[in-house]
Amino acid sequence: MKVHLLQRIFHGEVPEKLVIDLPEGCPNTITEVYAPTAITAKVEGRQLIITPSEEMEAISVLLK
Repeated sequence: MKVHLLQRIFHGEVPEKLVIDLPEGCPNTITEVYAPTAITAKVEGRQLIITPSEEMEAISVLLK
């Protein structure tokens, strides 16, 4: 199973981090990341944690 996630940050206050709970059965290994800015993603337990760096940016994450 593969899961593709795209997260965008728009105008306004940039959150310190975004935490996304991964549902049961969802893969939790990041195999590919596309991020043209300094935004980052990591998996801790069953959560995907995205740390944005600025407004108007995006990250694409593939989980396997």
